[in-house]
This record gives sequence, structure tokens and C-alpha cells, in this order.
Amino acid sequence: MPVLVALSGVTYGACYDSGTDPDASYCTSGPLVAPGAAWFLWGLWGVVALIALVWAVRGTRRR
Repeated sequence: MPVLVALSGVTYGACYDSGTDPDASYCTSGPLVAPGAAWFLWGLWGVVALIALVWAVRGTRRR
């Protein structure tokens, strides 16, 4: 889960410095993981966590 939290919050970016014309300099940035992909990954994590929980509960009832 820590990796998923990190990927959801990390952004990337790049800057271009023209050197001679300050108006031509610019920076771009965006999320490392698109919002749609972040929802999918969190949903997938929830499904995996639920399966692990069900598996753990069933394992304790086998006596």
C-alpha cells in the first residue's frame, strides 16, 4: 500500500529555459499516475485486500 500511496501523489515535470527570452521559458507537470488509473489501482488493491481477508478468516475456521 505505501507504494500505491506514493504513486498516487507523485508528479513529474520538466522545464525549458530559453536563456535569452524569459517569455519563451516554461514548465510542464502532471501526475505520475493518471486519476483514472489511480482509481483502478486503489480498487484493485481493495479487491486483493478483501480476498486476503476472506482467505484468512476461512483459514482460522478449519479446525
